[in-house]
Amino acid sequence: MDREEKAGDPIVGALQPAYLPWIGFFDQVYHTDVFILYDDLAYSRKTWRNRNRIKGPHGAQWLTVPVCFRPGQKINEVRIDPGSDWRSRHIRRIEHCYRRAPYFSRYWDDLLALYRREWERLSDLNVALIRSLLGAFGIRTSLLLSSEIGLERDFQASNPPDSVSTRRIVHFLKRLGARRFLEGEAGREYIRDGLLMEAGLEVRYQSYRHRPYPQRFGGFVPYLSAIDLLFNCGPQSLPVLVNPSPFEAGPAPADPQEGADPGGVPGAGAGTAARKP
Repeated sequence: MDREEKAGDPIVGALQPAYLPWIGFFDQVYHTDVFILYDDLAYSRKTWRNRNRIKGPHGAQWLTVPVCFRPGQKINEVRIDPGSDWRSRHIRRIEHCYRRAPYFSRYWDDLLALYRREWERLSDLNVALIRSLLGAFGIRTSLLLSSEIGLERDFQASNPPDSVSTRRIVHFLKRLGARRFLEGEAGREYIRDGLLMEAGLEVRYQSYRHRPYPQRFGGFVPYLSAIDLLFNCGPQSLPVLVNPSPFEAGPAPADPQEGADPGGVPGAGAGTAARKP
């Protein structure tokens, strides 16, 4: 299921790196040509940055990476609690829940190798897991880290502190030489479409529809980590995961939002906004 880039007109997406993201995250990556993991924004507690859910005999259960967090820290500055044995717990829970899933043995060794590494920073762990899962799903989108290419640094240097978050999108699209942006559904709440239109840019919003797929342990539970789909469906995962592209649905409506910007940033939600944990 390969997608083709429109010559000279790439689609860009951006989200904060999450822990073992849900499948809607990977659908958003799939429909872009360049995807930014925005890892140098402010870290928020009680989000999907350090936790997600898997399915076991008693239903959905949490996997949480304990962190040492100070207010004001950026995502890529947050450290994993060195006194916690979280890796052993997560390995045991994943193996307990999925060792008899049809494709567990096909993919687990690669993920297990990542869990056996020592991780100091949460963002490094998340990015490594995301890259591994992208490879497992066969998604070949170009992945960029905002901290490595200085997107947020340059935005802060060239804009006043109270700039609306939509200007951040204008900034990085122009920096990357792109004009099309794919945003999660929650972006409708804070993106000012009019600012993008004035800059000659186009935004479309993901409206993700979660398809059911075979799972163990009873009835279907949606909105889990993507490893649930991978271990249960293996090479057939991508057709289940991918929704139609918002950029194939005809021209975007001209409906600029004139309301106040609530200060959101690209990818501020749970991977994408449509998620309902």
